[in-house]
Amino acid sequence: MRMKTYIVVSLFIVQVGLACAGTTKALTHTLTPYLTNDAFGTYPLPMVWSGVQTITYQTGYFKYGGRGAMSVPEEDAIRFNQYSNLSKSWMARQMLDDSTVSNSNFLKKVYGYVPVLPPDSELIQLHDDSAFTNLFKLNVNTLRSRAFKQQTFHFYTLGNNNTIRIKELIVEELEGNSKTNIQIVLIKSGILSPKRRL
Repeated sequence: MRMKTYIVVSLFIVQVGLACAGTTKALTHTLTPYLTNDAFGTYPLPMVWSGVQTITYQTGYFKYGGRGAMSVPEEDAIRFNQYSNLSKSWMARQMLDDSTVSNSNFLKKVYGYVPVLPPDSELIQLHDDSAFTNLFKLNVNTLRSRAFKQQTFHFYTLGNNNTIRIKELIVEELEGNSKTNIQIVLIKSGILSPKRRL
């Protein structure tokens, strides 16, 4: 009798443990309230997300001898401690960055939110500026108005277990064909993990 009671109690504890584990996985991401709030402003985050992004795809100049070539592994340390929502424009809403880096510093990277980060295999098939714009729900003129042959984009999305997934893309304009006039020449990807502020 005592053995049966022990087995029943043990099974109950295991089931409760599994239920708690399931609840932990279902917890809301810390950034969800920020993304659902339309109020403009800049806000310090309750946690600091940090990690590295590494090159996951490169071609052209970047692959054959340029900065970030395959022969030169490159990692960027990324840190987010601040959220900004400054306008309805994509380039100024739902942004994450590091407040300790000066806005005038050319190394400062500001990332804009997207619900889904497409895989590299899908991104490198893009050769049309409108397809790129539609994929990331950017402003219509984001690519067409650029003054340079290359433009850099930074995106983030919410990951599992309160992480943040990020991608940096360098998009290059191709000459001649107005319908198929871009290619992705560099992709960096990473996952940032949260830590409590001290």
